Amino acid sequence: TKNDSSDDILQLNQRLLDFHRFYFDLGAPERARHTTMVDSRVVLLGDDAALLTYVRLVQTQTELGPITQRSEETRVWQRTNGHWRHIHFHRSDNGSGH
Repeated sequence: TKNDSSDDILQLNQRLLDFHRFYFDLGAPERARHTTMVDSRVVLLGDDAALLTYVRLVQTQTELGPITQRSEETRVWQRTNGHWRHIHFHRSDNGSGH
């Protein structure tokens, strides 16, 4: 039903945030860096699979000044025994700019 799909999307978005929180909580890198995830979208592929896409922006301070790296990421999640599991990841780097 439509309500079930909305609940699944909310659950998957939370799993995505929890997945990345591990990396965010590792501590500060050698240089100042800030990561932002924008334009996130979830598409349910039936009852037990979902496609998540988003753009990752990483802002870093370098010797030449600040830069922003942009990449587009895709993740596929599958529901097995009632639990969502991440099964595939792809990243397309789109270069960096100042």
